[in-house]
Amino acid sequence: MYDLFCEVLLPLPLPKTFTYRIPADWADVVQPLLRVIVRFQKSKLYTGIIVSIHKNAPLTYQANYLEAILETTPIITAQQLVLWEWISNYYWCTLGEVMEHALLSSLKLHGEKQVSLLGSYSKDDSYTITQQSILEVVEEKGSISLKELIQLVPVPTTYQAIKQLSDTGILEIVEQVQDKYKPIWEDYVYIPEEIAANLAPVFEKVKRYPKQEQLLLCYLQLSIKIIDKRLKKKDLLTAVTDSESSIKTLVKNNILCIEKRQKNRIPHYTKELQDLPTLSTIQQEAYESIKNYFEKSKTVLLHGITGSGKTAIYIQLMQETIQAGKQVLYLLPEIALSMQLITKLQAFFGNKIQVYHSGYNTASRTEIWYKVAQKEEINIILGTRSALFLPYTNIGLVIIDEEHEASYKSNDYAPRYHARDIGIVLGTQHKANILLGSATPSIESYYNALENKYGLVTIKERFGEAVLPTIHIIDIKKAHKEKTMRQDCSPELLAALTTTLKNNKQSILFQNRRGFAPILECLTCGHTPSCKHCDTTLTYHKYIPALKCHICGYQIYPTPACQECGSTEMKLKGFGTEKIMEDMQLIFPQSKVARLDLETTRTKQAYQDILNAVENREIDILVGTQMVTKGLDFEHVTNVGILNLDSLLHYPDFRAMERAFQLAVQVAGRAGRTKEVGNVWIQTYQPTAPILQYIQQQDFIGFYNYEIEQRKIYQYAPFYKLIEITLKHIDSSVVRKSAQELVNLLQPISLFSTLGPSTPAVGRVRNLYLQTIILKYTKTTNREILKHELQESIRIIRQQNAYKGISIQIQVDV
Repeated sequence: MYDLFCEVLLPLPLPKTFTYRIPADWADVVQPLLRVIVRFQKSKLYTGIIVSIHKNAPLTYQANYLEAILETTPIITAQQLVLWEWISNYYWCTLGEVMEHALLSSLKLHGEKQVSLLGSYSKDDSYTITQQSILEVVEEKGSISLKELIQLVPVPTTYQAIKQLSDTGILEIVEQVQDKYKPIWEDYVYIPEEIAANLAPVFEKVKRYPKQEQLLLCYLQLSIKIIDKRLKKKDLLTAVTDSESSIKTLVKNNILCIEKRQKNRIPHYTKELQDLPTLSTIQQEAYESIKNYFEKSKTVLLHGITGSGKTAIYIQLMQETIQAGKQVLYLLPEIALSMQLITKLQAFFGNKIQVYHSGYNTASRTEIWYKVAQKEEINIILGTRSALFLPYTNIGLVIIDEEHEASYKSNDYAPRYHARDIGIVLGTQHKANILLGSATPSIESYYNALENKYGLVTIKERFGEAVLPTIHIIDIKKAHKEKTMRQDCSPELLAALTTTLKNNKQSILFQNRRGFAPILECLTCGHTPSCKHCDTTLTYHKYIPALKCHICGYQIYPTPACQECGSTEMKLKGFGTEKIMEDMQLIFPQSKVARLDLETTRTKQAYQDILNAVENREIDILVGTQMVTKGLDFEHVTNVGILNLDSLLHYPDFRAMERAFQLAVQVAGRAGRTKEVGNVWIQTYQPTAPILQYIQQQDFIGFYNYEIEQRKIYQYAPFYKLIEITLKHIDSSVVRKSAQELVNLLQPISLFSTLGPSTPAVGRVRNLYLQTIILKYTKTTNREILKHELQESIRIIRQQNAYKGISIQIQVDV
């Protein structure tokens, strides 16, 4: 009999799988895609995924045995693994990094060291105070994780003391795998069928026990509308107080039975469902056009202006898909957008729709994962980019709403991917229909539509009697010269706010900067407090109060005098959402002003509370960052102000104009979404800038034609693809030298052109200095050869002792 081996994928940034030996008595159980526990590098336990099974022992090392199998039926699909491989190949990262990102933390059971007593110990022995504290905690707990023990005895020598006690045989430290997900079980009571068929003898038997008789009668009454007659035990205990012992007696006498069921952590929708919305003539035409493209197996871009009713079309397509027995994946760029949308969609689909994003706790998301894996009835998944990684087997429709949003791009950790592109690949993999929707499509998507790669469907009118708002451009350079600015508002904007309040309507003010002021400057020496970890100034937050870094979170408390020269002549420059809110409260003391930004929406409930307050007209003026630009639909908002568009235009990114146009048009789209015409006021120092004319006319086609010509001239996407290489090191001279040497290696390669190295806008982040290099290449370039050449150049750099500590990150399609 041959020994069996398996290849196991681990959630580590390593370029290959590892071979493990399958115990002989497990041969009939083990199969590909099962999660297993394995020991890696002798000491560490990890959750891995079996990729394949074979009979070939590894040649260079002794294969360890599998430690445990976590399930008998896979909760990972073969299609998921294929998608992970595509992500690994396209975004130039390891398959282990994709696994680490794709799997929930509850599905990756890492080993954790547990501390316990080996036997009794004498309290008379000469232990140190720290050792005595440790022994008392372990004795009380029985067994405790090493991490928790160090937290409970928080002194610098705790770890050394634990090790000493372990070395002398008093404590034992062993590694155990901790399961982070535990199902919640509930007790249900029922009367067995054979007894329920004839209850007369039962009541005759219990009539001497009034409590038992009352309990049985109550059970019959409460369970009358329940099909399977299983009633929650806690509901019965609530209805009949002090009846726990009576239930136990009835169970003992086989009159009642108890069944354990897993509790559903996912909220249950109980309201009556509404009829699907009726499409207007224009919406119906768009719907039919989309269907025609779907018949040709084409991805479709739905370009509908703000307020055109794209969601109603989505709903019709979703209903058709689930009626065909297929699943729908509805992607949104941010959690915030899902809050208002889920309420709208649940009114039509009820419990057929589930929400999946990081705003929900891990246990709830794990339950959804299991339900999808076990093919339980979840018809629609509404989620952010993490929803792409669920184990789908039956997708019929992928909707990527607000497809232009930068939030779809994951930049922080590998894989640094674009959710829109993975959504298209996922849909194609499942042979599903794919629909991209936006009022301001990305340049790349619109280009693909014009090139006939996507189908293009356009809606140019708002739904119902609503019309597009009137956009006014305000020259604040002139207003500053004439000294007519009040706080940070022009007289035109203030007049519009006053009129809106008099008409009992609502306003939104957009400023893409949170905090009170971005700069606190000494007027004597010019010093501005900066982050000690990053090359950026600290933003003043008045309501904390603190000076805070928006990159790493470092903060200090402001002092009345300059820390450099001691002068008390300190001045705040610029303005954020906190200052605007305070100004509005001063200018309009009778109005109700609220703020919508990261600080005020730390919890999903806080965000929902603000939206509810706006909908209930408890807020007159809503001040916010980009959160107010995205998909919100408020009936009584007729006035929008954009306080400083110039900061968006001057951002050092080739997409800056595109994003400024998108943000301005999207926030303008919040105004006048019913019969009343809305007004939008854009404050700028550059009233004649070409982009402002396109924004004022809400002319996407004109802007697209202007921008696409710029992209062609300067060789940017969609004509060229870009790869960004970021080098990081704690020493600025080392990172500069390594970046220059890497460029010297890359420049002779003819597959691409090289830009840089250069220092990014923020040149130091979390104590690491940064240098960036951009590679430009055409779509016809052989990516495999390019990848090989780049990896070889990076390998040469990493082999040099002077650059051992360099971190190099690659980001595809920046």
